[in-house]
Amino acid sequence: MENEVEEYDDVVAGELDERPGSKKVVGLVILSFVLISAGVGYMIYTSMSQGSALEYFKNVDQVMDNPQKWVGQNVRLHGNVISGTIQKKKNDGLNLRFAVYSGKKWVEVKYKGLVPDTFKDCAEVVVNGKLAPSGELFNAKSITAKCPSKYDSQDHASGCGNELTPVVVASRKK
Repeated sequence: MENEVEEYDDVVAGELDERPGSKKVVGLVILSFVLISAGVGYMIYTSMSQGSALEYFKNVDQVMDNPQKWVGQNVRLHGNVISGTIQKKKNDGLNLRFAVYSGKKWVEVKYKGLVPDTFKDCAEVVVNGKLAPSGELFNAKSITAKCPSKYDSQDHASGCGNELTPVVVASRKK
């Protein structure tokens, strides 16, 4: 058997990376990473700048214990509509005013827009919006009303705020 000697060329540094398509694949991976990162960054930026990511969920009594702390902040306010406080502006059924309470605290709410069918006296609601500078009025952008359960009692376990109705009505006459 003859001794065959195979000849090899010397490899200069970097020549192995010259495989067909290797730079192209690396470039596509880097481009994909940059595009995905930019998309995620944009979503975070827009949600933060619009404030929807920074919306607090609080009960009425939590906010009304220290209303000045919450003035101007986006809040999702949870409570029950005080019985007998729902009023519609004359000649405009879209402008509403009503009072919401939890615990022994309440706040007047103003809202312009359509309301859910389940919105009524005693309804459990979540209103999204901001507390006015006075700290006594909540300007709502949206309302969500809880659907009543067949297991809820007629009087509602938390009551309808009947004892607060005269207080709310008197405050409106000021």
